[in-house]
Amino acid sequence: MSIIDKLILRPVPDVEELYKNSRAKEELPEILKILSLWGKNTTNLWRLHIILGITATIFSILAAIGFSSSGIIPDNLDDTNNSTEIINAAQKEIKQLHDQKVASQIFGFLAAVSISLMTAFNLGAKSNDTRNAWRELNAAVLKFNQNIIGKREVISSYEHAETLIGGLTFTKDGISLPGTSPPGTSPPGTSPPGTSPPGTSPPGTSPPGTSQ
Repeated sequence: MSIIDKLILRPVPDVEELYKNSRAKEELPEILKILSLWGKNTTNLWRLHIILGITATIFSILAAIGFSSSGIIPDNLDDTNNSTEIINAAQKEIKQLHDQKVASQIFGFLAAVSISLMTAFNLGAKSNDTRNAWRELNAAVLKFNQNIIGKREVISSYEHAETLIGGLTFTKDGISLPGTSPPGTSPPGTSPPGTSPPGTSPPGTSPPGTSQ
C-alpha cells in the first residue's frame, strides 16, 4: 500500500486483504477481480470529486475577495517637483492592479472548470452508483464465503450490480447525453401538460365555421 493510500481515507476496503486465503479467493477469482476493479474506480471517483470540490471552493473564494492595491504611491509625493517619481509610482501601481485583475480572472476560470467537470459528468452520483454496486456484489461474496448462497446467486448479484453502475453521461446546459431527457421536459412527439395536439381546439373554443 502506498503512502497516499495510508494518508487518504478509502470509501471501500481492499479486496485482496478482505478475502485473503478465503473460499471466495479459491472459487470466485473472476468475481474478486471485478470487485477489486469497482473498488478502485469508486476510490478514484471519490477522490476526484473531493479534489474538484475543494479546488472550486478555494478558487471561488479567491476570485470573490480579490486583492486591493498596496498603495505604492507615497503620500509625501505632493510636490510638483516630484512629478517624475509620481508617474513612476503610478505606473507601478497600475501594473500591480492589472496583475491582480489577471489573477482574479485565472482563479475564476479554475473554479468554473472544476464546477463544470463535477456537474457535466455528475461525478458525485457516478461515485455513489459505483460504490452501491460494489456493496451489493461484496455482500453476495460475503454470503458465498459463509456458505449462505451459491455461485448462481453471486452471478445474479453481479448482473444487477452492473445495472446500478450504468454508463457515462455528459450533461451540458441541462441536457443529459446520450438519450436522456432532463426532468420536466417531454420526449419528442408529445405535448407538454395543458397544451392541445395539432388539429384540436382548446376547451371553450369552436372550430372555424361553427357558431357557439
